[in-house]
Amino acid sequence: MDGWMQGSLARVKLKNFVTYESVEFKTGPHLNIIIGPNGTGKSSIVCAICLGLGGKTNLLGRAREIGEFVKHGTNVAIIELELYNKHGLNYTIKRSISRDNKSDWFINQRPVNLKEVTALAKKLNIDVNNLCQFLPQDMVAEFAKMSPSQLLESTERAVGGQSLIDMHQSLITLKNEHKSITTSQTSKEEYLDKLIKRNEYLKDIVKKHKERTNHLKKIEVLQLKRPWLLYEVARIKFKQLRDGKQALQQRVEVLQEAAKPLEHLVERKKTKKVQIEGTIKTITNELNKINTDIRTVETTLSLDKRTFGRTSRRVQI
Repeated sequence: MDGWMQGSLARVKLKNFVTYESVEFKTGPHLNIIIGPNGTGKSSIVCAICLGLGGKTNLLGRAREIGEFVKHGTNVAIIELELYNKHGLNYTIKRSISRDNKSDWFINQRPVNLKEVTALAKKLNIDVNNLCQFLPQDMVAEFAKMSPSQLLESTERAVGGQSLIDMHQSLITLKNEHKSITTSQTSKEEYLDKLIKRNEYLKDIVKKHKERTNHLKKIEVLQLKRPWLLYEVARIKFKQLRDGKQALQQRVEVLQEAAKPLEHLVERKKTKKVQIEGTIKTITNELNKINTDIRTVETTLSLDKRTFGRTSRRVQI
């Protein structure tokens, strides 16, 4: 069947559903439009498709209980949907709804449960909860509130199913990984730049440390050489002093030889000096004695003079 996609709706059959007593119509592979005046059951067909694919009543905004969709005056409503299967016979989903809110499910006349029906719908990429795939008139306001990201995700689910969602999620993951890698790379580049700058700083420190080490080694060598240099200076000075001493000793010896005649003369002069000093001492002693005698005589004369004076006065009397 040209133009048909896997899971496309091929036929709808309703019995005792809302306003329909019995109706069956086939759809085409492309756009299908239902036209009719208000109240003729257009929305009922949409409700039947939703409920026949396992949708819940709260999606429709019409009734809370499934039994309310059974036509008045009847006890059981039947929804039968035929879905295109390009791999073999079409899938026929049948739902029998009782007024007491119970449902019986069938796939190709085989009794099943709701879980198997929803699994088949998911397999055929049918999701009545996706507003981009199934939009009841009562949910238009909710559709308008959807964010761009929600619309994109719903569109992807409607067009490509879970595989497209997985691909998109993988793309998001890869983008996040790329962002993380870029951030990490930027961080590492900044860290590398810091390391390079620190390396340059450390190079300067190492250079200064090496220079300091070399200077310390030179200082150590010079400190080791210093005693030797001091010894060498002292040795040279000692040699100079020793040579000077020898020269002075030689000069002293020459002067001593030259002074020997003078020494003899000095000795003689000393001897003569001693003799003269002895003579002077003797003469001095004699002078002192004479002076003593003179003073004695003067004293005697003075006494005699006083005595003579007293005698003269007595004679006059």
